Amino acid sequence: MTSLNLPESLLLLALNDETGERFVSYVDYALGGAGFAELILRGVLMPSQEKDGRFSWGDKGPTGDAFLDRCRDIIDKTGVGKDPKTLVAAIGKKSGVSQPLIDNLVARGVLHERTKKVFFFFTQKIYPEADPSAERELKARLAQVMFGNGDAGPEDSVLVALAKNMDLLKRNFDKDQLRQHKTRIEAIAKGDQLAATATKAAIDAVHAAIFVTVILPAVIIPTVT
Repeated sequence: MTSLNLPESLLLLALNDETGERFVSYVDYALGGAGFAELILRGVLMPSQEKDGRFSWGDKGPTGDAFLDRCRDIIDKTGVGKDPKTLVAAIGKKSGVSQPLIDNLVARGVLHERTKKVFFFFTQKIYPEADPSAERELKARLAQVMFGNGDAGPEDSVLVALAKNMDLLKRNFDKDQLRQHKTRIEAIAKGDQLAATATKAAIDAVHAAIFVTVILPAVIIPTVT
């Protein structure tokens, strides 16, 4: 079994398995939200003692993951005490921010790296699925959580919240089942079943990130290099 963290899971849901192309154009902003939440769940970011929805550093050391380390460095440079929307936007608009995440999945044999021609003159990197087992296990777990009686863990709640608001659930699961279990899915996405402070903070940060994910990409945002 291939273990996936939040950003990796979201990226697999956001890619067409066969073509390797992204279902939506603003994936990097959502990955920024997933990375931000992953850092909270790992204790790298801690909820502010002022309970104002902001964060401070917990364990600031290397995470062992190149994408998460990049997210951490961007947050540090931007200012960890700023509001989550600002921090997630800073991650999402950083040029090439998701490449370490993609490279890791390619190196582990989860994705292929391919090149296709665009308009005859240009090339574009695409990442079709190489080993479907990781995503298959991910979808089976989420289906049990959303449609069955499975308990929703912190990662599940964050992932469902982001995927729901990116319309990725409709791309990956049966639409009739999604309609039948709409109330449960909304409760999972809101984190209603979770009590841990760090988890609640992650869910709140994700909802702030959703604003960035859905609204900001509709506006022209300069790319930072």
